[in-house]
Amino acid sequence: MLKHLRIIISLTLIYFLTSCGNEPLLTKGDIAEDTLIIQAGKEWLINSIESFFNNDDNFLKGFSYLCTDQYAEFKKDATNIDLDGGLTEAEFKSKWGRRYSQHAGIGEGFMIAGTDYGKIEVTKCDFKNVTEMKNLLYDVLIIDKKFNSKFVRNVVLVKTRGSFLIDDVREISNEFQDKK
Repeated sequence: MLKHLRIIISLTLIYFLTSCGNEPLLTKGDIAEDTLIIQAGKEWLINSIESFFNNDDNFLKGFSYLCTDQYAEFKKDATNIDLDGGLTEAEFKSKWGRRYSQHAGIGEGFMIAGTDYGKIEVTKCDFKNVTEMKNLLYDVLIIDKKFNSKFVRNVVLVKTRGSFLIDDVREISNEFQDKK
């Protein structure tokens, strides 16, 4: 029931925003097509995260193939702050200006914090809204079943060439628990 309510609210929001004289958010105002794009983004995001972490071949490629070039560079800089050859936090803030925030994931890996992980599963991926730049924003909960950890993320997707790319990950919270 809650899932249906979220879909109805999302459709209502899209309809309201596209019928008030604004430019269409995703398409030419076709709500059914917009809904398909939102659902396709959700499916792509879940599949991409799970296959990246749970398939050694994908993981060894590095995360850049899932991201826009700018976000991949940003995340690499954020991960390497204060490491040999990395930027200082002040240099990082200066370089990335507006993109920098408390949720940048400084010193953390892509999508999950820490260096070790087990079985990764996306247990929540809810469409939140269309961003100012007309991209898709999702609330995502990633679970590491082996290490009993949870990672709350807001992920921005850009629609590109019939697929999607990650353009931002706001790393909202990390919860680590000992496996009992």
